[in-house]
Amino acid sequence: KTCHIFKPRAKQHAPKSKQPKAKPVVAQIAKAKVIHRLSVHITAVVLVALFVVMAVMYAYLSISLSGVLTKNAQKNVEMLADQNAAEVSEFFGAVSAYADSLSIFIGRLSDCGLDKPSFSKIVQKTLKDCLNDDRIDSVYVAWVPNLVIDNTPSGLSFYVYREGAGTSCFTSNDYEIYSATEAYVEVQASGVPHFTEPYANDMAGGKSMITVSYPITNGTGTYEGAVCCNITVAKLRA
Repeated sequence: KTCHIFKPRAKQHAPKSKQPKAKPVVAQIAKAKVIHRLSVHITAVVLVALFVVMAVMYAYLSISLSGVLTKNAQKNVEMLADQNAAEVSEFFGAVSAYADSLSIFIGRLSDCGLDKPSFSKIVQKTLKDCLNDDRIDSVYVAWVPNLVIDNTPSGLSFYVYREGAGTSCFTSNDYEIYSATEAYVEVQASGVPHFTEPYANDMAGGKSMITVSYPITNGTGTYEGAVCCNITVAKLRA
């Protein structure tokens, strides 16, 4: 028989697992600093971008809002201008109506053959009634010499004006003066109503006025004189 000799097996040990080598502490700190710097940089970039976007939006909104406000302001100015223009137009329309009515009435009155006292009384009363409208500061009527009223070689004029709470009338024979005024000359030459530019009225203490004048004509169309309604510039601005 063959004999087998058994040798005892050597004890086998389990392979040791490889343990990861610990990274140096310095490297870990450096990496943490890099990550921190990157996060700070990214945050700064985001903030800058956000600020730029907000600035652009703010500028756009400011421009848009400015445009809207400008348009609204322009519309308001235009509305006020239109409103003021309408009020001024209505103002002058009313005064023109008075002057026109006066010129027609006085022209027809001159055809009635009244004596000078009666004629003057009616005209002065009519002129005073015009001042019941506070838009009219004063009224002036001037005639061609010797045409309507006899024995008036130097002309005849009535100036009715406000004095305190009432009215007064100043009568004069001053053809040489009024025949050279714009209000008289223009209607005599053209035969149509005339509006003066603002001027200082010496008869009203130098107040700035605008005069609306209408020609007086009789039934045959002959020029007899002029009717003038005076408006203060201050009244227009009120």
